[in-house]
Amino acid sequence: MKARAALAAACLILIGCSEDKTSKPLPNHVPRVDSLRIAPAVIMRADTVLVRVYASDADGDSLHYAFAATDGDLLETSGGAFTWLAPDTSVACTLWVEVTDGRATAAADTAVLVHDEAPLTLTFGDILAISGEDTTWASGTAEPDTFPLGSTFRARWTVASVAAVHRIRYEWRGTVGELPGGARSFEAAVDFSGPAMLALQAIGSYGQSGPRISYRFTGNFDPRTSFLRDEQGRRMFQANGEVRADGDTLPRLAGGYLIATCVTARDPDGRIIGHQYLFDPRGGSNWSPATHDTCFEVSQVSDGDYAIFARSIDDAQRTGPRDGVQFFVNQAPRFMPADPPSGFVQNPVSGDTLSRADANPLEIRFWARDPDGELQIYRYKLDSHPWSLPITPSPGPVPGLPAASLLAELPYQIGAGSHRITVIALDEGGRQTAIDVTFVVLR
Repeated sequence: MKARAALAAACLILIGCSEDKTSKPLPNHVPRVDSLRIAPAVIMRADTVLVRVYASDADGDSLHYAFAATDGDLLETSGGAFTWLAPDTSVACTLWVEVTDGRATAAADTAVLVHDEAPLTLTFGDILAISGEDTTWASGTAEPDTFPLGSTFRARWTVASVAAVHRIRYEWRGTVGELPGGARSFEAAVDFSGPAMLALQAIGSYGQSGPRISYRFTGNFDPRTSFLRDEQGRRMFQANGEVRADGDTLPRLAGGYLIATCVTARDPDGRIIGHQYLFDPRGGSNWSPATHDTCFEVSQVSDGDYAIFARSIDDAQRTGPRDGVQFFVNQAPRFMPADPPSGFVQNPVSGDTLSRADANPLEIRFWARDPDGELQIYRYKLDSHPWSLPITPSPGPVPGLPAASLLAELPYQIGAGSHRITVIALDEGGRQTAIDVTFVVLR
């Protein structure tokens, strides 16, 4: 019985094996498209778009992809991704994808909207500052960059775009905010002194932004100050009660001069509260208040070169540009470099090289001019030697040189090397000017 049972079991096994060999193949599963991802999310005209397909196959088969679109151009494909060039028009498009394992195919599609390219251009129409009822300052006038303190700043603009403007982003004096898309103007009070800026940028319905436009200006006009002028347009001042003009030279005078001048001032804001002057700015930058409203006085002005400047100040402590005059009291002598050349009897100029024979003896020839006609003496020195005794300019003409020239023979034996001659011209008032000539003597 046991043997029979074992045989029967063996037969069953054999039968089962025989039945496996003749069974039908397992069914193939159709691939599945899980998702499509598109970048960028908002597609503008002529954008390059990346579409990536995520697909799976239950059997683990290799998948192959095919793509199509109702418009635009297919640029390239790589596995489950393709690059698509959107059309250059605003249009709705359908993108298709097919996935196959070689025996079965799955398909999917998605609709996309190609939006208008976003210039969303804003253009300023007019920019005004309105002060009171009948005074308007407009951009493009003589002073378009400054508006009166206390006025109302108003800017208008237009939109040049097919796309709808969803909102307008603005920046006003460092503060950022937003206006509705239909806004076409902005107003604010000019309650400040100094620079300001209004910047605008249109934002579309899909987040696209146009170029930023801006307008810069200044709040609160600077006061403007001007010296009184003569018929030739020269700025005027008074020296001991005598009217003089910018650039004049006053003769040397014991006790000096009392300098006085008056100016005119204007401020479109009408807020001038005072005036200041600065005398001889070479000595510093300390402005002094005016002595008599728009007039200034400076006393005891003796020999020298001078300048006096004036400016006005408003109630916001803004000062306007300065205006001024320059004048001279007993001008210093001036060396003349061109006609004839200053230098030696051989006529070299600074920087020349001389032989030892040419340099011994050496005559120096200089000439100077004194606008006051008071040139008196010269002094000269070689290198570190002591100053020579004063030399009176030649009273008569020197060949090749004008009057008031220096012609002297150096009393030094000049050796080889680099040398410097320094000459000083002095006038009767003791004002002086120095000039140097450097040269090289060969061994």
